[in-house]
Amino acid sequence: MDFSVATVISQERGKPERHHEILEQVVACERLGFDCYWFTEHHFEEYGRPCPELLAATALAMTKRIDIGIAIVVLPWHNPIEVAEQIATLDHLGQGRFRVGVGRGNQPHEFAGFGIPLTEANLRFEESYTIINGLLTNERFSYDGQFWQIPEIELVPKPFTKPLPQFWQPAVSEASIRKIAQKGINGLIGPYLTPYEVLKERYFDVWHQAKSDFGSPDLRLAHNEVVHIAPTDEQAYAEAQDAVMWYVRKASNVWGKQNAAEATPDYAYLAPIIKQFKQLTYDDIVESHAIIGSPETAIEKIKFFDRCGVEELILFAGMGPQLDQAKLMSSLELFGERVIPAFK
Repeated sequence: MDFSVATVISQERGKPERHHEILEQVVACERLGFDCYWFTEHHFEEYGRPCPELLAATALAMTKRIDIGIAIVVLPWHNPIEVAEQIATLDHLGQGRFRVGVGRGNQPHEFAGFGIPLTEANLRFEESYTIINGLLTNERFSYDGQFWQIPEIELVPKPFTKPLPQFWQPAVSEASIRKIAQKGINGLIGPYLTPYEVLKERYFDVWHQAKSDFGSPDLRLAHNEVVHIAPTDEQAYAEAQDAVMWYVRKASNVWGKQNAAEATPDYAYLAPIIKQFKQLTYDDIVESHAIIGSPETAIEKIKFFDRCGVEELILFAGMGPQLDQAKLMSSLELFGERVIPAFK
């Protein structure tokens, strides 16, 4: 099993930004044997920060071994030509160490900020993905669609990795799992903060079946889990509580509607997830929805994901801004030194 780290750079209003702390984490993750560090894209809130491509470029320049990824570029908000150019350029900077995750986004306030109807998200995503793939894989490419009309152009540079750098896409419904497997895209599968038996039955098993159905044995399965490690279960429990609960409540407020009847139809599937987030207690999370505890506790919980065929476990280690850099770095150190060797 591979291990990587993802961060949503969050900070309470009026507090110093944390970008340099994040880059310090990247360097530590390379030293500790992690396989990838993922940056995320968010706008207009305490929850998350924009410009993951700038952070990815900086991280690639600061490292030599670890992969650097973006999870995800929200395609409906961006010019697909510029996204294709950024992907190709980052792929050259990384000499094959760059991964790109693509998705349609889900937060209503972000779509409103960009002036794009949430109802158009799926169509815009599909059109943009087609253009990006066409530009990256063809000498010249043109497109005439509903949202984009592109004359025949040549993308330069072409990607360093042939035929393409690693593409990933999140999926938290059976339909989306099957769609990305059919497209031949690696999967960021299943929502975090979800009971393990639900993850297996509704997400991991569906992914493995979809790979078989569409003849895509080489596609990889990664899954994101909230993780915090300390020398003892009790210390980890105490250190992570404020940050985890801040994140859970913030996410449940910005992701959308908890009533499916009030949600945009394409996003009705999120309603029960959002409702669950609003109802979760911290004890629920620690018991069966996250990996919070000692290295030994983490190892026992991760064995479940190994049995389910998860090929990469992504540690959502940043959570809320209440978890300071010293505790976060200590968690990463313990994971790298005492948990990763149990699975490598």
